[in-house]
Amino acid sequence: MQDRLRNYYRGSVSIAATCVTVLIIVTYVMGIFLAASLNGFHIAGFPVGFWVANLGSIWVACLVSRFTAPPPEEIQELVYSLRYPREALRP
Repeated sequence: MQDRLRNYYRGSVSIAATCVTVLIIVTYVMGIFLAASLNGFHIAGFPVGFWVANLGSIWVACLVSRFTAPPPEEIQELVYSLRYPREALRP
């Protein structure tokens, strides 16, 4: 079981590093450094630089979370037990 959790942790760290890298590229590179050139185009009356800087990171985070595997059952049970302690559920 320890090997399984260790492999899950390593995979999660790798996925998290990839997610952070993609978010940095979308928000900082496109939203800040390319904002001047993107602002030449407009969507719904707002410059594209605005959309990329403000909404791009949210869309990327949603897409990345969609393709990320759920945690193992042991982790889900641990999180559930922390959120809802047995003492709190007693009448």
